[in-house]
This record gives sequence, structure tokens and C-alpha cells, in this order.
Amino acid sequence: MEDRFGWKREENSRWEVVEGRLILDGMTDQGPANNPRDWPDRYFPPPKLSAQGRRQEKASGYVSAERLIKEVVPDLIANNHDRASFLAELAKEGIELVKAHRGAAYVVHMQDEQGRNCNEQVKTSVIRGWGAKALEGRYGPIGTEIGPTICARAMTPQGGNAEWPRYALAKSQYRERLNSMCQNVRAALPGLNAARESLSAARAVCVFPTFEEWNSGTRPPDIGAVLFANCGAQVLERGRADDPSPPRPEPDKTYIASGSGRKTIYTRRGTIGGPRIVDFGDKVVLVGRARDQEIRKALQLLSLRGAKVVSGSGFTLREIRRAQKIAKDLGVVVLSREEISRISNVRTETPETVTRGSNKPAEVVITKDYDRTSFQHPLSQSFER
Repeated sequence: MEDRFGWKREENSRWEVVEGRLILDGMTDQGPANNPRDWPDRYFPPPKLSAQGRRQEKASGYVSAERLIKEVVPDLIANNHDRASFLAELAKEGIELVKAHRGAAYVVHMQDEQGRNCNEQVKTSVIRGWGAKALEGRYGPIGTEIGPTICARAMTPQGGNAEWPRYALAKSQYRERLNSMCQNVRAALPGLNAARESLSAARAVCVFPTFEEWNSGTRPPDIGAVLFANCGAQVLERGRADDPSPPRPEPDKTYIASGSGRKTIYTRRGTIGGPRIVDFGDKVVLVGRARDQEIRKALQLLSLRGAKVVSGSGFTLREIRRAQKIAKDLGVVVLSREEISRISNVRTETPETVTRGSNKPAEVVITKDYDRTSFQHPLSQSFER
């Protein structure tokens, strides 16, 4: 480019382009200079993993399919020059070569610790120089015949530590919950500047422990308690719903409803500056000093959408007990967020799902580590988990 455009190289630079050729140290011709893909890897190393692959490993704690392809497939290509042996070696590693919309892709068949199968597709171009055209040039058309049987491979934890996926999942869920709750509380608090400052302070406290700390038993701060301490907000939320319901105004003799769209705000009639109930559909945020009337209204809103189990964040144990007494009349079970987090699965069984034709009342079934335990409404103050 110097001879064509008059550009100047840096002093003591090792590379130059002469008549479209890449020259090293003034003597070694490295080939055409117009395609960075053809430049020597030792001088221009490609990234070890794409941004998507890095996010996946960070969230799951397992080695991603992309990393697996980059570590396994290059040696298979180098050692197998015929189609049958290449596909057979791929199958042994749980990998399948298929025709994709734009070229070809590797499908990695994996199995988790619970024996559940999952497949992940990775484009062939992640291996430099061996995209779809190069593979077809060596092994023939892709996807024209039924290949060998694929044996799913066990998912590999990062670093070989079996606890790392649990840590990554817990950290990902904690951050997701923190973002969701902060978003709801921010929308519920009056005064944008004050809300921003208090939420920033709350976020600064909600730091997830390192792997070593978490593995030794340290757990992150309770998000609800931190939000209440910094923002004066408490959160009641129903379990994860298949069909999230948007909030609908439900005014009554005590509360007026205002707002529309994704939130509805309830305040006491004839009062100014009192506690606020902000309904987001799957969550209800209580701002200010919540009394029994505010807790009852919040639980009623969740109950109208079919909630049977509700978790409370930012409540003291005494307040949770108060909420449990109020919830009895509504057919709802209230648990603290800490109790919910120790339970792997919560579902509600109706008489039809328990015993068809039975008069048995609705029952909340709690499953922990695959052991089935249940308790009936009204909630007993002590139950076995």
C-alpha cells in the first residue's frame, strides 16, 4: 500500500504489502494480503471463543459446544481423509455433520447429569479454513446419506469441577432476579432521582460470592431485604406462570386504581402520601409502611390470577406470619423467599389431578431433591420439607 497510496509504515515494522502480497521481514512472501482469513494464525490468532459461546459457558458452567468443536474436530479432520471414517469418528464424539441453511453445521448431542438429552448446533466455519466448501471438497456433499448412530456425550463442567455448573446457574438466576426486582421497584417508587440513588446503593450490596466463597457455604444477600432497607419496598410474587397476566385495575371501596399498561398503582381513598400498592401482574410491590389491608389487597390481586403459592421478599418473619394468616381466606400459601429458594419445585394439585372424582381439597405439593411432601390449606405453621 505504500507504493500505491503513499502510506508510511511504523518504524521497525515486520510486515509490508507489496503489489498485493503480504511480505514478512522484507523477504518472506506470505501470500495475498487482501484476505485476513489467509494470514498466518501465529501472527493473527482468531478468538478462542465467540461472544455467544462465552455467554453460554458463563451462564451454564459447562464447556460449550463451540469449544468442544474447536478442540476435537481439527484432529479428526487431520487424521481422517475419507468420508466414512470422518463421520464415524465424529459420531463417537457425539457430533453429527448436517446440511444447514447457509452451508453446513455440526450438531453436538449432549446429556446432562439428570440424563436429559440436548442438542446444540455450531457452524462449521468456527474452524478456520474448514467451512462447508472445504469439507465438501474433501469429503463430498454433506447431508446426502444417513450417517452412523450418534452417541450422546456427557456434558463437561468447566475445569472438571462438578460444582461449577450449580454455581454458574445460581449466579445467573440471582442476577436475573436482581434485575427484574430492581426494574419493578424502580417503576414503583415515586421520584426518579431518589429511586435511582437508592437502587444503586441496593445493587452495590447485592454482590454474588466467588466460587470459593459459595462452595464454602457463603450465600449472597437477600435481594428483598436489601431493597427494603434501601428503598422501603417489599415484593409479593407468584410462582412462574406459563401465561403471565398483565395487571388489570381492580378498584374497591378502600383503594383507587390508576395507571395503565404494565403497571397499576393502588392508593387509599382520601389519603395523600400513604403506602402504595404497585401491581405488575406477576409481582406486587408494596411501597411504604404496609399494613394488613395493603397485604390483603396485594394477595387478592395475585389470587385473582390463579396464584396458589406466593413468595414474599423484604418481609420479616413476623410479617410473613401475618401474611400467612391473611392468605388463608384467599386459598393462598405465603412463604418467605428464603423458604422458596430451598424448594426445587412447587406446584398445585386439584382434586382432578390427585384422584379423579375425589372431594380432596386443593393441595400444594412441594418437591425437594425428588422427595414428595405436601401440606393442605389452611397452611400449618410448621410443615416438613
